[in-house]
Amino acid sequence: MNHRKTISILLLILMTLPASLFAQDSVFRVSADPNALTDGSRYFSMPVWSPDGRKIAFTGERQQGIWILNSDGSKLVQLTDDAGTGFGFQWSSDSKEIVCRASKYERRRRHNAVKVYNIMNQESRQLTEYRTFMPGLPRWTSDNSKVFLFTDRSGLEIFDAKREKSETSQNAPDSPQPIYYLSAKGLNVMASPAGQLKSFKPVDGMILNEKISPDGKKIAFEVVGKNMFVIDADGSNLVDLGRGHRPAWSPDSKYLTYMISKDDGHQFLESDIYIIGTDGKGKMQITHSGDRLAMNPDWSPDGKKIAFNTMEQGIIYTIDLNGN
Repeated sequence: MNHRKTISILLLILMTLPASLFAQDSVFRVSADPNALTDGSRYFSMPVWSPDGRKIAFTGERQQGIWILNSDGSKLVQLTDDAGTGFGFQWSSDSKEIVCRASKYERRRRHNAVKVYNIMNQESRQLTEYRTFMPGLPRWTSDNSKVFLFTDRSGLEIFDAKREKSETSQNAPDSPQPIYYLSAKGLNVMASPAGQLKSFKPVDGMILNEKISPDGKKIAFEVVGKNMFVIDADGSNLVDLGRGHRPAWSPDSKYLTYMISKDDGHQFLESDIYIIGTDGKGKMQITHSGDRLAMNPDWSPDGKKIAFNTMEQGIIYTIDLNGN
């Protein structure tokens, strides 16, 4: 058999082999092109799945307002038009309400308040007065009975989630999940109900976009000008995941989806969505920029889809994942 014929046969064999043989480190594969849930007639960004997987919430331009859409793309509803509410909002674990930090301006000064919005009737409860200083973001306790907020000036404040402008408590609520928050000390984790506080700053620099895993055992975060990291909730076992932004957990707490963007100092040139294991292995790119700069991913509760938005058009997409 001549050399050229041998090479042709080998190439033919390789073409017929399953792709999974060449991607041993890839636990996921993209099963279809991204599916657009919005039409681009209005700019949307920062999608977040409801815990029951039935809805996706997202914000508008300049993070003003919150909209909700069924996960199949039907029934778009505006929950609020309040300024600032789109930044760092959080679903309650029963998917019935959203807590966020609302903003308003008086004499060019920004004032913030903690608000809770009901998904069914679009009514809201204001848990705090408007203040001129509220750098922290409000978060639910796991049973949805309380909302907590931390600022370096006021410390940890805990509010009754069902009462407007209720008195605050600094006692740790009875909750199976730890409370975690950022302060000048770094990451802070308070075990509940014992209220044992641990503070640690594992990496020099400003920490942001911290996210606790669904099982409460790990925290993912990024450091401004540096990389993305994962650390155990007790402050041990720091793992450098390399360059990345806006991590979001898989429901089994084993993987993260996140974005990597490139810019020229003036505008974004590329932005794509990736998946990586918490040990830093199995990195996988699931979008390819082209004319669609993919940003702000969030993983569906069933682990089968990732939602994201495009930067230029402000369209909300989902992309299907199949495990090997």
